[in-house]
Amino acid sequence: MKKSKTGRVPAWVLSHLKRYGNCAIGRKIAKELGDELLPLLREEGYDCEFLTIDHSGEGKSGTTYLVRCLCGNIR
Repeated sequence: MKKSKTGRVPAWVLSHLKRYGNCAIGRKIAKELGDELLPLLREEGYDCEFLTIDHSGEGKSGTTYLVRCLCGNIR
């Protein structure tokens, strides 16, 4: 898998942030990077927030992990 400049964030995550301003990341990435995720994205030039969306009350199971660019910093 192609990685970013820092070598920790997958390139497709940065591509989605650049193109759409947000990216649904997998549980594996969220767990691997943990608290390092937002500082790594900031180092790549993306000031983001991390959101978790619980779907258990909607007849579905699971959680969506989302990073979203804060206003005005989409490249």
